[in-house]
Amino acid sequence: YFMNGYAKLEILYNIKDNSVVKMTPSIHLNEGGTSDQEIADAVSYWKDQMDDTLSLVIGYASADIGRNTWEMYNMVCDSWLETFPSADVSLTNAGGIRQDIPGGDITLATIVGLLPFENAIVQLELTGEQLIDGLYYLIVGGMTTTEGYRLTDGTLIHPDSVYIVLTTDYLYSRTDFNFQYNDPDPYHTAVHYRQPLIDWMESMNTSVADPINNYLDSTPRR
Repeated sequence: YFMNGYAKLEILYNIKDNSVVKMTPSIHLNEGGTSDQEIADAVSYWKDQMDDTLSLVIGYASADIGRNTWEMYNMVCDSWLETFPSADVSLTNAGGIRQDIPGGDITLATIVGLLPFENAIVQLELTGEQLIDGLYYLIVGGMTTTEGYRLTDGTLIHPDSVYIVLTTDYLYSRTDFNFQYNDPDPYHTAVHYRQPLIDWMESMNTSVADPINNYLDSTPRR
């Protein structure tokens, strides 16, 4: 279970020669205790501030949108292309999507829970060959692999052509995707990976009469 224990690392450090003398790791159960009132008051204050912001309603869903569904994958990836219309393709990992969107009002808190990591979007220039080789298990926007490697408009992805590709700085930092090798000088947009989805959802002005589910794409792309 979450938060039922914690790890502790004691470090004995020699400041004279800048060396670690000893490290002692240990694992402990959380067994309760008395909270510090000053800290509890500070936590309560900032929780109230965050609740005011996160309770903002930005959309409405008539039914749950499952975390591991094409509707969810396509919505997240396509929202990036709405924010960056000059890009051809968006790539991210399903692991960055952490929960369903339940039916009813969609709040900022829902989207923060959905995309909770501090990831930002980076823009790469990749050849078609590099793009295809780097797909692995990623989810995509702007393209499909179901009937050959094609852009959304049906154009075949040519191995020698250059495409503008959006992904997260997290995936860019991983050496197993070769993004760093293929584009060592990407454009860091400084746009958080959840912001395009928030912006798109707000722009749709959905309601009980016209829920966000009416605008979802359920077509598999991989």
